[in-house]
Amino acid sequence: MLSEQYLCEHYSVNPPALLEQIQVAQSQSTIRFPQAYVDLLLISNGLSSDGCLALHGIDALPQRNADYEVAEYLPDYFMIGDDSGGQAIVINESGEIFEVGMGVMSQDALEKSADSIADLLINHQGLTLGER
Repeated sequence: MLSEQYLCEHYSVNPPALLEQIQVAQSQSTIRFPQAYVDLLLISNGLSSDGCLALHGIDALPQRNADYEVAEYLPDYFMIGDDSGGQAIVINESGEIFEVGMGVMSQDALEKSADSIADLLINHQGLTLGER
């Protein structure tokens, strides 16, 4: 389980998101946000690693998902960040994390990155697939 202390020790964190901000983004998404992702947002509204991982603040995500047409090409996913090099970080309702090229956005191009947000941030130490 992710804690504020763990996140602060290992990542550059932001102030928590407001529940209202999460609800607005949720209403514009094609998926129901996994509770673990909501819990992360309530600790840190986005974060970044010393490497390539950038999880974006919830306010920017609906527009980012619209710009990259995630709902059209990957309706079972929601973009939550990127690897600072052209790979989107997406999550599904089960909480699994995948990476996909921002110029591709197809089911066939999805690569599983982690079993959960905690798996990505703890077990994989925030390393994207390109860094592992």
